Amino acid sequence: MVEYVRYHVTPEIADDWLKHRNTRNRPFREEHIRRYMEDMKAGRWVENGDAIRFDADGTLLDGQNRLEACRRAGVGFDTCLVLGLPPEAQATMDQGARRSGADVLRLGGVDFENPTLLASVAAADIRRERDGLAAAFRRNGRGKPSAGELLEHVRATPRLGEAARRGAAVAARTAGLLSPTAAAVVWLALDDVDPEAAGRFMESLATGADLRDGDAILTLRAALARLSRDKRPQLERAAYTFKAWNRWRRGGRCLRLGWAPDGEKREPFPTPR
Repeated sequence: MVEYVRYHVTPEIADDWLKHRNTRNRPFREEHIRRYMEDMKAGRWVENGDAIRFDADGTLLDGQNRLEACRRAGVGFDTCLVLGLPPEAQATMDQGARRSGADVLRLGGVDFENPTLLASVAAADIRRERDGLAAAFRRNGRGKPSAGELLEHVRATPRLGEAARRGAAVAARTAGLLSPTAAAVVWLALDDVDPEAAGRFMESLATGADLRDGDAILTLRAALARLSRDKRPQLERAAYTFKAWNRWRRGGRCLRLGWAPDGEKREPFPTPR
């Protein structure tokens, strides 16, 4: 008979179950564990009805990543236990559609005209705060934030909406020289340095109006067009943009831009100043 029990799992209990009952499961998913741990430590973990499942012999069928996160974080959590399932039920688990970042924001009551873009910008900004500016333009770093972390960051950072709108406008008006998300994060980084100058720089980048030969922004537009034709990654395009910003802020003519991410003359990712 299948039973349903509400239970508080401590790190000690999680450790015992993983050592003695986790005999038939997939490898741990480290990215899931990291997100769960961060939510547990930050107090964002919410009981949502997802159960820890065992078969009739007490073998763990589902929930090992949550248990491992609990064990590593040293933080307990409340959950539902489902006991007495047939072993073959394991093959049918985890087949539901995953919620996108946009779904998380909608369900969290965030009203924005393009929730998909806002979620992407928020995730990139979390990577920027957590792992540094370059990480915001990479998708192969420590990975996606948890749903709770994403929603919390959007609620705590009102300017993300403005960043998303500005990023979309720059991408549209330059025919995709920067992606909407990359352009949004560029604006966030420049806005941290000088809000008024950031607005002027991004507007000139978007329109190309009234730019004279030797203007760093005009040189940047030409460089981004070449990088776009060559299908270079957003990380590289952002690096050129920050180098152009620094040259533009210093004044004077700028006829060439370059960035060497590797090789003998490797340069660090530029910091806007």
